[in-house]
Amino acid sequence: MTRFELTAIELENMKTRLLITALLLIPMLAAAQETCTKIYDDGDVNSWSDKALSYTQGQDLFLDKAKFTSAQPGNRIKIYGFLTGGGAHKLYLGEYDPSCHLPGSDYRSINALSGENPVYFYLTEDMLKAIVTDGKDLRIFGEGITVNRVDLCTGKARGLHEAFRTIWTGFYWMDSWSTLELYKEAFTAVDLSQYQAIRFYHEAGRTDYTLNIFCVNDGLGLSTPLVTAEHIHKTATFADVLLTDAVRTALGNLTTALYIQMDKGAGSAFNFTDIVLIPKHVDGCDNCFFVTY
Repeated sequence: MTRFELTAIELENMKTRLLITALLLIPMLAAAQETCTKIYDDGDVNSWSDKALSYTQGQDLFLDKAKFTSAQPGNRIKIYGFLTGGGAHKLYLGEYDPSCHLPGSDYRSINALSGENPVYFYLTEDMLKAIVTDGKDLRIFGEGITVNRVDLCTGKARGLHEAFRTIWTGFYWMDSWSTLELYKEAFTAVDLSQYQAIRFYHEAGRTDYTLNIFCVNDGLGLSTPLVTAEHIHKTATFADVLLTDAVRTALGNLTTALYIQMDKGAGSAFNFTDIVLIPKHVDGCDNCFFVTY
């Protein structure tokens, strides 16, 4: 027998060792998918501390900037708790003044909240700058919601759309006329004159969906769209809108939020995943053309 040949017993033993190794790797691979650090409550890992949310200053859930010094864009905040009372159940990420929102935060309606159904917010570059560098810290405001635990998890870390600038990221379920309310701070935190287009990523896998973008909600309904359908370039994975002077002005003058509305049409519902700004050029790469219009 040459050294490249194996007996039946040796082959069977090798198969067994490979199977055992593969089984041992399964939990390791699963664990590598996401790691989380508890950032509220600060007590024992099994402790719980209820915090009823409000829109009132000082009655929010406060998370110190020191908890985010090692965070990366794409990491996510995992919020546990439960719904209380009737009416609206909403929350958002803000700063000391409840009227000021962190860049990349959206006004989230919650249908269910529990250990099995946590709520996720994903951190953007601008959000982390506001929290840590600018010293805004992070506060969770809301209504009809009690929070009892918050984790900081790896999420989409290093999985954002380079060299574009991601101003919102997450997984927002788009069904029939679903609307993501992205607070204006996502746009006021950047110099829009340096970007040529805004891109909306999704997982529809088709183009027969509807996308509407609104700058105003007057309480009776959404007003005139920011752009009409012929100015939206749709693909199976994203939709682009050119940043004309008029569009930049409208985005810079948002009163509250940008409303991104999508309808699944005849197809299945899908995730909306990112909003990014496409730069006019990339420093150190003047001949790179990522997008041509």
